[in-house]
Parts: sequence; C-alpha cells; structure tokens
Amino acid sequence: MAKQKRGVSLNIEFDERDFVRNVYENKYILVIGSEVILNKDLEEFQKIQCDGDINKYIVSTLNHTDIQYEKISQILADQVATDKNVRDKIEGLDYVLKNVSPELLAFLSTKLFKFVITTTIDHYLDAIMDKVWGKGNWQSCSIFKQDQLQDLQNQIVNKKIKPTLFYLFGQSGKNPIKSKFVATENDAIKLIANNWISNSEDEGKTNISVLKKYISDKRLLALGCKFDDWYFRFFWYSLKGGLQGHEPRGKLADGEVAISWRDTESDDNLKRYLDNTNYVSILPDARLFMKEMSTKLMSLDSGSPLRNIIMKNRHKEGIFLSYHGPDFLQAFNIFQTLCKNNYNVWFDNVKLYSGDKYNDEIQNAIAHCKIFMPVISDKVKSNLQNTNLTASAEPYFLKEWRWARQNKRTVMPIGINDAGKAGFELFNNYFFGDKNEHEDEYLTGTDLTKSGAWKDLLKKLDDEYYTNNDPSITT
Repeated sequence: MAKQKRGVSLNIEFDERDFVRNVYENKYILVIGSEVILNKDLEEFQKIQCDGDINKYIVSTLNHTDIQYEKISQILADQVATDKNVRDKIEGLDYVLKNVSPELLAFLSTKLFKFVITTTIDHYLDAIMDKVWGKGNWQSCSIFKQDQLQDLQNQIVNKKIKPTLFYLFGQSGKNPIKSKFVATENDAIKLIANNWISNSEDEGKTNISVLKKYISDKRLLALGCKFDDWYFRFFWYSLKGGLQGHEPRGKLADGEVAISWRDTESDDNLKRYLDNTNYVSILPDARLFMKEMSTKLMSLDSGSPLRNIIMKNRHKEGIFLSYHGPDFLQAFNIFQTLCKNNYNVWFDNVKLYSGDKYNDEIQNAIAHCKIFMPVISDKVKSNLQNTNLTASAEPYFLKEWRWARQNKRTVMPIGINDAGKAGFELFNNYFFGDKNEHEDEYLTGTDLTKSGAWKDLLKKLDDEYYTNNDPSITT
C-alpha cells in the first residue's frame, strides 16, 4: 500500500516581489546547510547516494560498511570514527569548484548576500567565497575564535562590514586547538548555552550581544539546513531573539523564509513549530529555488515582472557613472562590464534635457550612490581646457561633478580615449581646486586603456563597494 502523504498545508505564501525587494535592501542573512553544498550530479557523489549533502559524503568515506549513518555527530557518538579521522577526511577533500553545487555558486555570485552563515564545518564555502569575492576581499569568522568575533562586532558597530562567512558551528582544521568545531549533539548544547543564551565573558569568552542583535534584526533565508535536528529549531528561535528577552521577529510582514521540505513526520512537526513561532514561508526545493531566483534577482529584461523593483534598487548604494554625452558608447560598454560583475550602476542613457524634475532626479541619485565614477575622455579634457567656457554652455557632466563634491561621495575617476595623466590632472584641478591646498585629495584614477586596468579597477571597487555600510544596523 502506497504511503499516504501527510499533506501539511503551507499557510504562508511566498511573496516573490517582497523577497526581491528586501534582498536588494540588505534585509536578509543567508543560512547555508550541508544539503546544498555539493554538485549532486557528479558520478562520485551519486555512487554513495549522498544527494549532494556534504555531511553524508564525509560520513560515507568514514563508514563503508554501514551507510545508515547520516551525521558526523552519530558516527562519533557511536565511536565508529574518531575526531582525528573526521578532521583528516575533511582536510583531504578536493575543494574545487566543479565539486560544489552550481545552484549555490550561482546564487552567491549575485553578490546580494554579504553576510552568510554556514552550519557546515568543511571548506567548500571558502572556495565559493574566493570565487565570488576574490581572495582577500571577504572575511571568515568562527564562533570559537574570539579575535574574529571581536573584529566582526567592531565592524557592525561602525556599520562597515566586509563580506562575511560565519561558521556557526566552527570549522575543521588539522590543529584541533586552533580549529574547533561542533562534533556531537552535546557539543551543540554547550555551544548554544555558552554563546547564544549567555551574554557573559566568563573564561575569556567574547560577549557576542552585538552579533546576536544584528542577526535577530535581519530576516533569515535558510537553505539546505538540517531542520529535523532539534537543536537547529532551538537555534532558530535563539537567532530570532527569543532567548534575548523579547519575542522572536519573523512574522509574515518580516518575510522569513525556510527552504527544503520533505514528506516526513519530523518535517511536519517542524513546519508546525515554525508556523507557531515565526510564521515563515516554507518552500519545497532549495536547489530549484536558488536556480530560479539567481536569474530573477539579476534580470533586467523588459518582460520581467520584477524589473522595476530591481532597477529601482540597483541605484541605491551603488555606482553613479558620470559621462559626457559624446562618450555614450564607451560609457555604455563600461556600464555593461560593471553590471556583469554584479555592481549596481546608475547609467542615464536618455538624451539630456533641462528641467527641475530631471535635475532633482540626478541630484538624488548622486546623493544616494556609494561611488561616483566620472569618465575622463579626450572630449572631457578639451572641455576642461576651454578657458572661455560660459555657464550657459557648461556641459551637464560638470554639474554632476559639483553635486558629487557637495555630497562628499567617494570618487573613482576612470580614463578612456587617451585622456591619460593630463586628463586626471585637469579633473582634480576642477573637482578639488588648487593642488597646493588640496594635494592630499588628488586622485590618480584608473586609465582603462592600459593593460590590466580593468582588473585593478575591480579590485579597488571590491575594497570600497563591498565594505557594507548598512544603514539598517542599530546597536
């Protein structure tokens, strides 16, 4: 007799438009679990039927005679393997991108999730973060490393957070002292009790109240987590502030999302728990969700129902590309390259015209941009060299420069069409004033006609652009 599905109704509908809007407004923290780490279509993972779950894969390499074990905690509790065996297996894995979930890689490559929590202890997400952000442009933080925790909390207080991968249960490494991680359920209890319930600094522990508040004030998007683990339910509740003296946030208006649903009794029970405490949306397939949303989050197609939301939010805290009208084609190529590298860019390709409404729109865009990027060309250089230039004949880009200066935007000039050093010098003289008085403000700029210039520019952009100035942070 075929097993009857339990058919627990999903009471909270997923609002796609609301999700996209809030992702762009930096209101989500991504929580990544073991089930979505590996590329489950690879033959080596299909052979042992791990379904792309990194924990199942690690356990299978430790226990060839009995595949019933799915969790490292189980195999250690039953003494089938030792802590050293687990470490050696994890350190011996091949952390190459072909082994990781293509859906997860695509999802993180949108660069829209700057704070990622992982419940895993391996290094696959390190490889993904290196690919997405570039080595040195992101930071790793383990719950067990006090110096990293303190540095992260200082960044939160200062509202400037680098792209972060937070190891919720620690991270494996050859050195058991320097790389501590949760191995058994007792370890999980101790972690929750000592770090997420207590606010003390006993035994040299770092008080993580700033980090807890930062997480509880955000919305959680959980992908591939082990929701059937009782301690994850407990941890979900504590993450949302329930253990810090107030009821957990995450009601329907706050857009909580949990992914990965199976027709099991434990998941039915979990669904009821989440409904009663957090009112989250629950969707059935984490990998399909990532695959579809990766495209939708970045789509600027005219037919996309989310295009207006994306266009509106891509202008916020992004790059304002300021160019002279005759340089439109070159500027448009720059715009496309920046967009392909997942930067939010304001680019006005409408014929410039006068009018207070248009001026207000441009001034507002400049006031809310993170980086002001003037394009310096030979035509711009000629304008700056024209000593007979009158106010009525002033090209519009000079107005944009003045507004950027008034708003004290971060400025990154770029050069095209042989503008060269002389073009940057003229820009600096116009933008900042006499060099004798403002030499410390003068900018060298990036000449895009030189070899390797784009690589250098993207590195500079990553350093400035992805240091998250999060206005939603309150401490």
